[in-house]
Amino acid sequence: MIDLIITNAITHIKDHAGVTAPLGYAIPKVEPFDGQVNETQMAQLLQTTPAVFVAFAKGTGIEQGHARKWSATLNLIVVARNLSTPDAARIGKGTEVGANRIAEDMALLFDRQRLGLEIDEIDPMDITPIVPGWARTHKAAIVGVTLRTGYAVEIPDLSGTGLSEFLRARFDLDKAHPAFTTDLRSP
Repeated sequence: MIDLIITNAITHIKDHAGVTAPLGYAIPKVEPFDGQVNETQMAQLLQTTPAVFVAFAKGTGIEQGHARKWSATLNLIVVARNLSTPDAARIGKGTEVGANRIAEDMALLFDRQRLGLEIDEIDPMDITPIVPGWARTHKAAIVGVTLRTGYAVEIPDLSGTGLSEFLRARFDLDKAHPAFTTDLRSP
């Protein structure tokens, strides 16, 4: 489900970005992000701006009857760069939109959305600068938007052949990885 949420979030941003789209400005780069937030990775993110990267941050599950209720946290990483003034990347200048505006727009864009999935409405939790000192020295602004949603997954019967059947259905092991077709109940 996490991958579907990330994919649909990327599509949701792309569908709304553009000069004639609801946001009113383009975001040339919208991609998944699975790296660590560090200076090396941040320098790579500055290659095309403005940009929004979608990352899975955390999942927490609790059992509720015959299902597990998951709380999933996603981070949107907004990157903008503007060489004209020290604050332009953060607040924008002229027709260029700053990272703070994009982050606020992302929070509004995702507020109470379900992205066409069977998930709880998305709740924007916070907006916070990421490595602000480093970003400022590179005439950039990097801002994180934390989103939370939830979903339920039925807990399968994993006794006896249940585990083997569950894994084969869930991961399509028979087709994708023939080496894993061994009966999981074998010693």
